[in-house]
Amino acid sequence: SNKRINAQNFGFDRKPLAIFSNNIDGMSQNFDSLLAKLSLLHNRFDILAITETNINETHKNLYAIPGYTSTFSSKYPNKHKGSGLGIYVNESFTGNVINELTIISPDIETLFMEISYQGQNFNFGVVYRPPSGNLKNFNQQIEKILNVLSNKESNNHSIVCGDFNINLFKNDLNKSKFENIFFGNCFLPTISLPTHEKPGCDSSCIDNILVSDVNNVVGSGLLTDIKVSHHYPTVCFYDIIDTNNEGNED
Repeated sequence: SNKRINAQNFGFDRKPLAIFSNNIDGMSQNFDSLLAKLSLLHNRFDILAITETNINETHKNLYAIPGYTSTFSSKYPNKHKGSGLGIYVNESFTGNVINELTIISPDIETLFMEISYQGQNFNFGVVYRPPSGNLKNFNQQIEKILNVLSNKESNNHSIVCGDFNINLFKNDLNKSKFENIFFGNCFLPTISLPTHEKPGCDSSCIDNILVSDVNNVVGSGLLTDIKVSHHYPTVCFYDIIDTNNEGNED
């Protein structure tokens, strides 16, 4: 199910939750281009997660998208590039920021929300790891966050996406530690393709969407025709509806 996806038509029998995540490398440079490309799609994503916005929360209204409500966290103070997160949520959903899981530091940036959709609550977060940050601090913080998510009693669905700047194609200690932390908290990656391609650099898998229940994933991959930075958008289609309750509905 992990593949390069034609953006024009997702083609599912019933509508799963459609998630889009991308390192945009600056809203001021690339937002208009992203919006133009998204507008060509036949289907709309329910959630758009953006890393490296390079803007402060106070400027979020300059980057409104019709049909979505937006939540932003500001870039790290005095950092002009490589910082800032945003989440756009379908305006028919409701959501609240989970403050205890939202961090802005030199080592890790996170923005987490609890979102309600068709009677189902789920946790959704976007993460950015600055490559210049302390990896040990990142690992400690992300492990704490995943511990909280995996112990939350409110629901069993959690989705964590973003640019982790840890290459899953490299069989090294960084990759092993990353996988151990996520696997240890029952999160699995849905992306196994090159997400970052830049002239003069090896392609790498540093962007991902990780889920707490991989059985609910009905498709995932990259949108290769909507690239506005060196990062391909990662997408995941997740069946959030509790199928165990469907038989009880009229």
